[in-house]
Amino acid sequence: MLRSALIASVRGQIDDDTFSAALITEASNWFVDEVCNNNHLRRMEDSESLNADTEDTTMDFPDEMKTMISLYLTVPQVYDMGKSYMSYGDFMQSHANFATATAARAQQWTDFGNAVRFAAPIDATHEFQLDYLRKPIPVVDDNDEYDFADNYNELLVMGTLVRVLERDEDYVVAGQKRDIMEPLMTAFVKNESRGQIKTGGNVIRTGRGRRTYSAKDF
Repeated sequence: MLRSALIASVRGQIDDDTFSAALITEASNWFVDEVCNNNHLRRMEDSESLNADTEDTTMDFPDEMKTMISLYLTVPQVYDMGKSYMSYGDFMQSHANFATATAARAQQWTDFGNAVRFAAPIDATHEFQLDYLRKPIPVVDDNDEYDFADNYNELLVMGTLVRVLERDEDYVVAGQKRDIMEPLMTAFVKNESRGQIKTGGNVIRTGRGRRTYSAKDF
């Protein structure tokens, strides 16, 4: 759905052809953010090949990454990096000398900022396969299209409308609209989501039968 079409639809819902386009746009981007933050959506899944050169101690994640799904070393050999992830605190206790340690194949690591930090400078060029959930792209211009499935335009309009009404402190009508929106949201999550997961920070699955979180999760 285009920004211009959504603005026209929301204005029609509130019967005000002069309502601020900027406020509607802000509300719509916030609603899309809310949905993407609360759900693991297949349309937001992405992947990228990452490279680290000899002697590198860090490797940047893509700027658009919101949550990691998996990280695999593919060259010089295949290895699930999730098995050797360490929380930041444990990593620094064991590998405070990561920048000056003897070069080695990438194995134990943590995340710091928006990057991988290796336990030692890597000893050869490495290649990795990263699967992740990306951030939605906010709309700005009239011809920008929302990062939202086209067959859920009604949900997008309704979610934006609710946020507009709440901004104007019209909580009674907003609550009524939320009730109408609930089955739309239920259908959306059922059809478009892989299920409820923690999506706020990097999540690494280890081989120990439990989930390990990064320091950014707390």
